[in-house]
Amino acid sequence: MSTRMVIAAVAVVAAWVAPSVIRTVEAAAQGTVPRAPAQLDATRQLTNLLLQAGVVVQDVRPSSSLATMFPDNEEVAFILTNLGGIDLAVVKGENAAERIAVIYRKSSRRRLSHRYEFQADDGRIVGTTDSDGPRYFTLHDNWFIQTPSAGLDGILKQAFGQATALNR
Repeated sequence: MSTRMVIAAVAVVAAWVAPSVIRTVEAAAQGTVPRAPAQLDATRQLTNLLLQAGVVVQDVRPSSSLATMFPDNEEVAFILTNLGGIDLAVVKGENAAERIAVIYRKSSRRRLSHRYEFQADDGRIVGTTDSDGPRYFTLHDNWFIQTPSAGLDGILKQAFGQATALNR
């Protein structure tokens, strides 16, 4: 992907994104990424990781369906890409997301046949979601990432060293 294509994709990013975020993404396309402010650090890191993997970031929003599931989160975002959407929640605590268990159950609802329950390490259910299609989850340090795209999930897992040619 050319630098111009990356910069053009950045131009489509939502109006809420501060000019410093756009400069960061442009810098990522050129190979130099300045340090991000803490409140946008995870979103920037994830966006830069996606750009480096050749994924086109089309929109970034400071909200996510995960916001209510993790009410004491440090950061949430929805990132729209050419391969689908990504919900990101940064959960408080070191490696907090990696301690969450994702449990799949067939839903009793006809239209929404997939049910996912999210269980904290103390056994407490912290949230549920029903969907009409499968969801894919990547848990990395304190990042809880959800996407309906198997392709995006594979890219994320490879970037985090969680996937090999054998399991993808």
